[in-house]
Amino acid sequence: MDQTNQPYHVAVMADEIVELFAPLSGLIVDGTFGGGGHTRALLAGSTTLRILAIDRDPEAASRAERIDDPRLTFVPGNFADLESLLAGLPDDGDGDGGGRRLCGVLLDLGVSSRQLDEPQRGFSYHKAGPLDMRMGPDAPHTA
Repeated sequence: MDQTNQPYHVAVMADEIVELFAPLSGLIVDGTFGGGGHTRALLAGSTTLRILAIDRDPEAASRAERIDDPRLTFVPGNFADLESLLAGLPDDGDGDGGGRRLCGVLLDLGVSSRQLDEPQRGFSYHKAGPLDMRMGPDAPHTA
């Protein structure tokens, strides 16, 4: 069941993330975009940050499309492939590679409460469902 119109989960440390990254200027990678809570908070808390959001869950892409901000670039994929994902970004044109220069990386690792709550995702230990446990449907092996 696609719950993209339902509330996702609350990024409980969003204020702390903004406090840490907002003074910076440049590109931040949100390598585990999920519901986009950290990215939304960073975009609201700073005018100088750009965000490259990465997630392998197809639902994350539909959530990213709802954020109307030119400073956000969403790329479906795995943060383990960060080097090649960065290489695919356009340079900002000033010749110093600054369009791809990172000033920070955010990884909120682990499964989300949403993934645990949806039995069809295969992570739940409270609800009956297939034992899948893949972060994205294109992963080759289930649990």
